[in-house]
Amino acid sequence: DETCPRNSCDPELGVPVVVGPAEDVMDIDAQLAEGAVIRGTITDAGTAQGVEGYCVAFYTSAGVYAAFACADENGDYESLTGLPDGEYLMSNAFWGDVAAGGYLAQAWTGDGSFVPCGEPCDFLLGDTFTVSGTTPVEGINLEMEKGSKIPGSVTDISAAPLAGIDIQLLSSVDGSVIRTVTTDAAGLFAFEGVGSGIYHVRTSNLDGYEDLLFASPMVSCRPFCDPLAGADLDINGVDDHASIDFTLATTPVIQGNVTEDDGVTGAFGVKVKAYNTLGIKIAETTTNSSGDYSLANLWEGIFFVRTANTSGFVDALYDGADGTPCPADCDPKEDGVAIALVPGETRSGVDMRMRSAANISGTVSGSEGVLSGVTVELYLDTGAFVTSRVSNGSGYFQING
Repeated sequence: DETCPRNSCDPELGVPVVVGPAEDVMDIDAQLAEGAVIRGTITDAGTAQGVEGYCVAFYTSAGVYAAFACADENGDYESLTGLPDGEYLMSNAFWGDVAAGGYLAQAWTGDGSFVPCGEPCDFLLGDTFTVSGTTPVEGINLEMEKGSKIPGSVTDISAAPLAGIDIQLLSSVDGSVIRTVTTDAAGLFAFEGVGSGIYHVRTSNLDGYEDLLFASPMVSCRPFCDPLAGADLDINGVDDHASIDFTLATTPVIQGNVTEDDGVTGAFGVKVKAYNTLGIKIAETTTNSSGDYSLANLWEGIFFVRTANTSGFVDALYDGADGTPCPADCDPKEDGVAIALVPGETRSGVDMRMRSAANISGTVSGSEGVLSGVTVELYLDTGAFVTSRVSNGSGYFQING
């Protein structure tokens, strides 16, 4: 049998077990060998007291997770898994994640101290210890240090707390996300156990609020923002930072109604699309049974709105009135009326009426009679291509809508 502490081995090193239909495979036996346990004490560097219930992880020298242990009421621990011969590392951060309890993520070193291992923790920065035979390895002690805390809050513009908003701690070097926490029912959040360095902070949500990057003034992250444009949070890894407080406005909304040609009957199931000033679609929704729609999660800026239907009507582009016809090739940013939104605004009355479509049909023939398989193309008077059809076996074609 292959030793496999805490699933750290490669499963492909084992012998495959082949099971056929309705077959019982018997005698898949394993003989367990006794390994060596790891023992030590976990203490708080500030109080020199044991940290009850705190858990640490052990890894092979190749960085593969191998075992864990949790401290008792005195801070003493013993690994729950016996380890085979080899070299091992230890960290207070599991699988390279952050450390719990506000402690810095640290890797064990041979003198019993810890070296900060960053976020995510690179426990390979630590020293290895040797396991040989079944004799317990004693004295692998951990003296953990608390890191800095970055607290904060998130409210809406009425000062009501916002729960469930993600807050991201960002690298000031490349803007990458280091850690994410979520606001509680009181709208509060905190990054604990933060090591020394310079960081940025932003919000991230899908709840209809405009995300912000912490700066002075705040930077809007709708539709995107440069994370490196945020204010530098210079953290020393010891002292707590002042509160980082966000006030989020709801994202602008465009609402309206889409009707059929009579201007009264609501058009159900019609897609309504919003475009930016580059003509790029940035939002889409579908009308309800009354023809009503709502385009949410927009941002401060200028937009154009059109329909896209499969019900045989000519699509409409918002023109400030009841909509102008908008065939497939129409350019929303050139032919439509701009809708300028400000943060928190709900723009209502963006209504559009789709006209009944006309059909074009005919027969393609030549000197020898009707012609099948001929492509008939339709163009606007501007020369813009609209669509095409191919004549059937009788030479007939029809372009609908």
